Amino acid sequence: MFCLLQHLIKASGTGAVIDIEKIPVSNCVDGFLSSENLLRAALFGGDDYELCVSVAPEKCEDFVEVAGRSDTRVTLIGEIIAGDDVEFMSSVEGGIDTDGKAYTHFSPERR
Repeated sequence: MFCLLQHLIKASGTGAVIDIEKIPVSNCVDGFLSSENLLRAALFGGDDYELCVSVAPEKCEDFVEVAGRSDTRVTLIGEIIAGDDVEFMSSVEGGIDTDGKAYTHFSPERR
């Protein structure tokens, strides 16, 4: 998710604030990973099965309603802001280290 979000904000010339505790995670892995590792996997893992989209604030309610018609769950995890970086909010002391180790689908060493 982090890698996808970085592409989104770079392309739009904006920043983002993300509440990492709102990021949806699979119930299947919840029992296998510590809460920190679960969040790390959701943020930096390479198997992205969630979509990361940006919707104008005045269109969010409509977007959620339309998504619900097809039983698509939508979770608001943050907002787009002025800036050029992703900022993470967390109630966990020290937060999550974003040391740039996000999975990159098209890294130069994979070519």
